[in-house]
Amino acid sequence: MKVRVSWFLVPIFLFVLVGQASAAVYWTNPTTIGRVNLDGTHLEPEFIARNGTREIVSACGVAVDRSHIYWADAANNTIGRANLDGTAPNYAFITGANDPCGVAVNDSHIFWANREIDTIGRANLDGTEQNQSFLAGDACGIAVNDSHLFWGSLINDSIVRASLDGTVVETDFIDELGEIGPCGVAVNGAQVFWGSYSSTIGRANLDGSNPSVLVTDLERPCAVAADDSHFYWIEQSASGVGRANLNGTAVNRGFVSGSLGRNCGVAVDSLSFSPPPPPPPVQSTCKLYGVNHIRRNGSAFIRVYGPAHGSFVVGTKGLSWRVITKEPPARVGGLRQWVLKIWPGGKGRAGNRIRERLNRSGRASVKLRVRCHGLDESPTTLVKRISLRRAQRSK
Repeated sequence: MKVRVSWFLVPIFLFVLVGQASAAVYWTNPTTIGRVNLDGTHLEPEFIARNGTREIVSACGVAVDRSHIYWADAANNTIGRANLDGTAPNYAFITGANDPCGVAVNDSHIFWANREIDTIGRANLDGTEQNQSFLAGDACGIAVNDSHLFWGSLINDSIVRASLDGTVVETDFIDELGEIGPCGVAVNGAQVFWGSYSSTIGRANLDGSNPSVLVTDLERPCAVAADDSHFYWIEQSASGVGRANLNGTAVNRGFVSGSLGRNCGVAVDSLSFSPPPPPPPVQSTCKLYGVNHIRRNGSAFIRVYGPAHGSFVVGTKGLSWRVITKEPPARVGGLRQWVLKIWPGGKGRAGNRIRERLNRSGRASVKLRVRCHGLDESPTTLVKRISLRRAQRSK
């Protein structure tokens, strides 16, 4: 019987071949792949490591089939592959990925999660017919079995399921997860498992029914793998591999212990894996500076100090606006100074009130709201009370 498992991510999948003599658990360190027998013997922390000038820079998910081990390297934008015994490593087996973090494999294809562009890539087992955008999805861990792909979606807080040809996608296949931030997915012959960006591991039937929480009080279990008797996980904050029975009993957080480094990928036997959840979004660093008035028409220029390639939206009713700086030079830390032009606009009541005040007294006080957003950053809303001014006409 074939069993496949996966993890988070960003989730990733594992493939397990039950009864294989060389049964083992595999995990990712930032620069190596580790391995240990299922009974805990023969620990190899650097099962796959540097080979001459070639090396893994940031491993983020691992998967295994009957003949090979695969891993995603987020820093090199590659999928690597080696023989199941660790020989003949190819650190750039698949190239052109976009911050890959999560790998899964079945009998015909390799799948990986592209965090940078929110897609799932696919290629044949020999690396041909690569498609970096096989499916759209903010995959946080990916897994595969004979009929479906599964992944965790941080945006939807759900486990997503798709047909293997990508034609049918169920975005809310499992949406009662117990905690937010699904991070790591795995499947075996009967169940789906998922980790979380917080502290739990959950489980449901393969049809999505009977979701439940199996293990609690973990430290960001971002990768999950499963076979026919146990499930395994990586605790990103605790740097170790844990194991428990399929029903959640006999929890062993130190099945593999030691300083594994910041990692998120685990696989068991012959196909499994998990990638790390993306870090919490960084708050955009933005500031509003002084106002330069154009008294002729009541407009003004506002300077915004913010991220390179940032975007801005003025959310004050009654104002029209536009960014007039096309590409300002970068400053310290990659930040730039942008210039927004604002003026009384629109035909609504808010715009009319501003114009009336300008005409009556030459001054209109408004609460300027600017929403600042940088790449891979959560938006910041800046609020500044300013006065638009207009020279009054002499009577």
